[in-house]
Amino acid sequence: MLNQKNIRLVAPYQVPGIKSVGLGELENYLKNKSIIALDTETSGLDQFTNKIVMLQIGDVNRQFVIDTRYVDVKCVGE
Repeated sequence: MLNQKNIRLVAPYQVPGIKSVGLGELENYLKNKSIIALDTETSGLDQFTNKIVMLQIGDVNRQFVIDTRYVDVKCVGE
């Protein structure tokens, strides 16, 4: 079951109760997973023209929330 202890934040700021990590921990966690979930939050309602501001990726046990306004995710998975 997902709770605050299972959420990781990839951003240049802190959120009380949420552990901050880097992209390396995300890559290490996901590299052996066969099923992952992905969700995006955009700056508006049109997913084709609005900018992605948050990316959430993970599985049933852990979620990583990435603030893409500050963190470049283009290198993830290379």
